[in-house]
Amino acid sequence: MSIELVIADLESKFSASLRAEAESMVAEMVPAYQSGITLLGRLKGSLGQEIELTLTDGRVIDGCLLRATKDWVLLRTAYESVLIPLSQVNVFGPLGKALMGSHRLDNLSMGTILRDLADKKSLVRLFLLSGNWLGHVVSCGSDWIGFRVYETRKELIVPLTAIVSISTPVILEE
Repeated sequence: MSIELVIADLESKFSASLRAEAESMVAEMVPAYQSGITLLGRLKGSLGQEIELTLTDGRVIDGCLLRATKDWVLLRTAYESVLIPLSQVNVFGPLGKALMGSHRLDNLSMGTILRDLADKKSLVRLFLLSGNWLGHVVSCGSDWIGFRVYETRKELIVPLTAIVSISTPVILEE
């Protein structure tokens, strides 16, 4: 056998050995990597993409994911912007791959958003498991909101944990 063939054979065996070792390392690393991926990481990797959410009240909402925090997401549908607590989502539709590296911390709480909606007297649709109402957030405490129903002017006190979603029509947004 010529020296060239011996060298080619050795290179081939070495390449095959390196490929097998790399494949083995990948097989070991994938589960370890996936165990460190959070839902927030997957959501952050889906920002700007169309996703589908199935909520605890049975509604399915398709929209563009605009914001995601550890507590809530904001979707834009064709007709509305929808603020949804993560605790009210049963199923997330196709999500992108998780973003690598550190994420900008989003400390904006749902309470802060609700207080701003109250200050601006924004017309919103409030969804709870027991029904939905059109009206205005009139106040926001640490774990509740005051909500005035548009039709009856009746004021409801709603625990934040009961909110399935709050939406604002796109045409009314500034």
